[in-house]
Amino acid sequence: MSGLKKLLGLFCVLVLSSTLLAAPKAWVSTSYRPDFWSSGTWYRAPVTEGYMDLRLAIENATFDHAEFSISYDSSILQTPITANFLDIMPGLSISGANTIDLDGSWKKTTFTFSGAVAIGEVQYESEAVFRLRLVPHAEGTVPVSLWTSSSPRYPDAYKTCDLTLRSGGEKVSYERKEWNDSVQLFTFTDKTSASVMYHYDLNLGTPISNGIIRITYDDSSVEEFTASNHDRGITIDSNYGGYYITAQPNAVQYAIIFPEYEDAILDSISGGWSTSHIQPEMMFFAREASGGFHGLRATSDDIELTVDLTGIGSDFGSSVYDAVLMNLEDGIIEKSFAFDYINHDTIKITIAGGLEANPNYVLYLYKNGLIAGRTWFGASNFYAVTFTVKDLADKILSGATVTIPQWGMSGPANLEEITDENGEAVFELPGSEWGNNYNYYVVLADHEDAVGNVQIVDAAVHVPVVMGPIRGLDMDDFAILASQWAMEYCQWSNDCNGADRNRDGTVDMDDLAIFVDRWLKDMN
Repeated sequence: MSGLKKLLGLFCVLVLSSTLLAAPKAWVSTSYRPDFWSSGTWYRAPVTEGYMDLRLAIENATFDHAEFSISYDSSILQTPITANFLDIMPGLSISGANTIDLDGSWKKTTFTFSGAVAIGEVQYESEAVFRLRLVPHAEGTVPVSLWTSSSPRYPDAYKTCDLTLRSGGEKVSYERKEWNDSVQLFTFTDKTSASVMYHYDLNLGTPISNGIIRITYDDSSVEEFTASNHDRGITIDSNYGGYYITAQPNAVQYAIIFPEYEDAILDSISGGWSTSHIQPEMMFFAREASGGFHGLRATSDDIELTVDLTGIGSDFGSSVYDAVLMNLEDGIIEKSFAFDYINHDTIKITIAGGLEANPNYVLYLYKNGLIAGRTWFGASNFYAVTFTVKDLADKILSGATVTIPQWGMSGPANLEEITDENGEAVFELPGSEWGNNYNYYVVLADHEDAVGNVQIVDAAVHVPVVMGPIRGLDMDDFAILASQWAMEYCQWSNDCNGADRNRDGTVDMDDLAIFVDRWLKDMN
């Protein structure tokens, strides 16, 4: 029994230690509850008698001084005061407040708190440090976040909150709380039956602000809105890509027309709230990045890309071209671009200074201020992959064909090399820190094909290959050939279970000829 008590005591110490040693975290959340029985909504509230409750949550932190700031558009929100604070955590008190003017109608209010507080592990908003009630006096959108977006889903300007913690005069550092640190868009509107929709670019994170609200009526007439019409219950909040649409009499369809993106079609108005992240409608492929590896060689030299896109070169001399390059980790990457005319449907883009290795590049091409199209690709460091081919007696085999099957944007893009007098075939292939995997097969007359896989983890690789003598084919092999006859795209199914003998992607007469040649030839 005493042993069990010691074990339980040790377990409690471990749990306590893990809690105390865990990194402090902080985040904010928003909500609107008009009364105690209503489920309400997280994302919208009325202007008339409406409000937004902002909660600050902190876990695993000890402090005696705190400063919390919020930036806001004063044309939408009233200036918060100390009386707006509800449910302040015991031990804390507000010791000061200060408001300063920012650009335009924006202001920033900072509240100072004092009092010794030790917070353990707090889940979500159940034990918030405080609840701050923000009250509107006009319709509009309010972005709320303590952190910038961890991915480029929203502009960095949407970070509107700041927090400083101190203990004994020393600053207390804290981290973001995973899954609870995203930007929240809060809508104030008295259009209770309106569908409120926000549209953002998936890769850039910028609001799509040039949409046109198009309404079709039962008499086939069409009406378009490019600006707000509050008398009709229509709001276009271009700063946030927001579109508030109230149901119109005799309307049969609603749509938001985006010049660069797919249109949003609505058959009815629900009175709900939504946010969409979408990509430009038109996609193109750069020839140099669309081969078998769908990527580029990482280099510090300039990179040229050939872009095929219908009409992209028309009026080249009188058009203005630009591009934006980004990746998932860093967002927009500062690069200079040059453009050259090839023909009506083709231009060339030069990326100055090349690209570092990264698998997640996205490139937007602009013509006269609008997105003409997008593409994606990776850039990799390439490494030597040396195949050494021998037979079962360790004899060097020259003249063997080593093939690495690939599939490009225009179909098969296999890589082939012939072994030299040393039995070697050398490829330059992209690798990565996670390891890139490639299938290969080796073919030589009077030898059985050798098939395998090689992984490249940021280093040169040597691949020994042993080829045995050719064997004959029998009824079991014929059954496979018959079951796979006329199949295509065999690269994706282990060469159609081996029936695609010449590995050209299709099981056809060429494979039957190989089968006949090897019928019962030598079954050993």
